Amino acid sequence: MLIALFFMVLALACFRGLTRDVGVLGFVVFIGFTQDPIRKLIAGEPIVMTIMVGTIIACMTLRQMLYYQHRFFEPFNHWTSFLISPLSVYLL
Repeated sequence: MLIALFFMVLALACFRGLTRDVGVLGFVVFIGFTQDPIRKLIAGEPIVMTIMVGTIIACMTLRQMLYYQHRFFEPFNHWTSFLISPLSVYLL
């Protein structure tokens, strides 16, 4: 019962992340705090439960990319080498 409720809240958070931005971060915090105790209740402790917050953020990112294509990458266009170099080293 508790696990089903968790996944219903997760589905609602993903839907809300795809449709609007307001209130989604509250779902992210809630899912983030409850995913570990719920993971321990499930037999076998599935590791996929640790990325549940990432699914909500992926839904929010997908929405931003679809609706605001022209402005999504705009902040990265004006980076100087002072910012690009450390980020490139970190990603490598």
